[in-house]
Amino acid sequence: MSQRRSLLLVDADVLIELARLGYLRPFLKQYDVHIPATVLDEAEFWEDEDGKHYIDWDDLGDKYTVVTATLEEARHVRGQKHVESGALAPDAGEFEAIAIYLNREDTEYQLCVCDAVVPKLLGSLLKTQGLMSLEKALASIDVDITRLRKQFTEGRLQKNIRQGRKMC
Repeated sequence: MSQRRSLLLVDADVLIELARLGYLRPFLKQYDVHIPATVLDEAEFWEDEDGKHYIDWDDLGDKYTVVTATLEEARHVRGQKHVESGALAPDAGEFEAIAIYLNREDTEYQLCVCDAVVPKLLGSLLKTQGLMSLEKALASIDVDITRLRKQFTEGRLQKNIRQGRKMC
């Protein structure tokens, strides 16, 4: 059996999109998924025209690992130029994931993102080698990605990285 890659999920939107599409279980089977505690708290449910749909995290408990940033790791991110100046303001889940990613290089995380702030911030720091779009992450799973929303595509990720690099 091949070793699963450690994948750190940055945003509750990634988890919600996986659940919305019915791909959460196959995704958790394919990757060694680490979820920042703050992100897990944010990924409780999603809403659509049929109402609220709750994610049953208790049922999936042995399929992922919850991780928490230390105070020192958080301080490291807080001191980054574009965070300190307020030019880029990651939300709590993104902030925790960035803190873990930048400070635990021995883990060799891949960072699965869907928003603009994280790739822009990491692009400005020239630390984008571990970024991965949900589209790319799902490519190794036999699922239909045609219903994937644009914010989760590789093209959107690369655009945000380029914008971040211009901030250097």
